[in-house]
Amino acid sequence: MAVDLALVREAFDLSGEKHFGLARRLYPLVFGGRWTDAVLAFAYLKCLDDLVDEDPDGERALRTLARQRVAIAAAYDGDGAESAGALPGRFGLPVFIRDRARGARLRGALETILDSMELDTRRRGIQLSAAELDAYVVELGGAVLALFAELAAPGATLPPAAVREGSRAYLYADALIDLSHDLALGVVNVPREDGDWRTWAGAGAEGVRHAWIARRVPQVLAHFTRSRAELRRIRPWTLRVFLGLYLAAKRRKLLRHLARRRQAAGSADTDPSQSSTATRTGRPESPS
Repeated sequence: MAVDLALVREAFDLSGEKHFGLARRLYPLVFGGRWTDAVLAFAYLKCLDDLVDEDPDGERALRTLARQRVAIAAAYDGDGAESAGALPGRFGLPVFIRDRARGARLRGALETILDSMELDTRRRGIQLSAAELDAYVVELGGAVLALFAELAAPGATLPPAAVREGSRAYLYADALIDLSHDLALGVVNVPREDGDWRTWAGAGAEGVRHAWIARRVPQVLAHFTRSRAELRRIRPWTLRVFLGLYLAAKRRKLLRHLARRRQAAGSADTDPSQSSTATRTGRPESPS
């Protein structure tokens, strides 16, 4: 299936990303001839994640995921090539078809990511332990990183410590950024050890959420610091640089979010990430 650059640009834009010109220079450096697949795969997962996350009807969200599983299976079985009109399939189908021709090396990571979206939907209103949340974070983050690694360096093996720390940095940052939004949908990324999530939900609990975020920030930033150290072990260097930028973009997004919270709370003089009182299936996000 030929690559349609207009479709790639549409995917990039609808993912909410900016600077397509920069991405056209960066992505080929990292992914070579598969740079368009990287853009389309990211857009597919981002659009699907938004469809599922934003749907207040959990059963309908599960049906959306089930339809995508059928579409993925059909594409890898050599069927369904004419059903690419609707999103997110319009972005995903070209990737699935080309990956099938290359031995279906992306399929396992894709299905693991869809598994995590299903888990997020099924666990609405259910509070997990810290250990259970951490296992979920490492599995999901590992699948996302494996997807990018396979596109950039087929057959590459990522160091387990780099996967763990990178996954924790990225997804725990997401949990802080999206805390209020997730709680409103019943997606609970507050471990049981930290208290009943129902006391955290709603406009009247903003102070409780703010205090928890302040306590969590240094821990999450420490994961970013450790992930940078572990990235030094990754080969090739282009993948190492890309993943470094990928994580740096999320760290900047977290710090901007914290700054906006401080401003909204009228406490712009202190940074929760530096204060002595401080102790979302998003998923992929472009570093550009």
